[in-house]
Amino acid sequence: MKAQDNQPDGLSEKDVLAPCVKALIRGGEGKFLVLYRSATHPRYPHDVDLPGGVVGDTGHENEDFVAAVRREIKEETGLDIPAENCHLIDTWWCEGRRQNKWQQRGLVVCDIAGTPGVKISWEHESYAWVDFDRLVSLLKQGKHGVQVRNWRTLENYFLNKK
Repeated sequence: MKAQDNQPDGLSEKDVLAPCVKALIRGGEGKFLVLYRSATHPRYPHDVDLPGGVVGDTGHENEDFVAAVRREIKEETGLDIPAENCHLIDTWWCEGRRQNKWQQRGLVVCDIAGTPGVKISWEHESYAWVDFDRLVSLLKQGKHGVQVRNWRTLENYFLNKK
């Protein structure tokens, strides 16, 4: 799915921020990768995060959600996850916190073997592999507000994929 599909009626280009995507990376034993933003991160330093970023960033204008999240995962963690291991499970539109503009957001689940070491970028200071309940708890309490539209849907997705 290309970003900007299903744009709400009545929005013009000036009302819309670039789409963004986050990845839930599921490793061995049902553990999920969480990152912690660095002290030098320009927004929400030290907050919990997931790999991800802007879809169609400079030089990557024609990418879809999966291509964007794979690029961001590589940049932020050093992990190179094959496209066939990454699945777009949700997209939604919401009013962005910046500039009162709308933004399309996506969530991609990527499955990998084990819980490998991660080579974090300047954006992050540490990482952890956590179980699903801890993941939900961390993301819900973070200031940055990594968003998942429906935790129940996500929970059901993982229950059915075991």
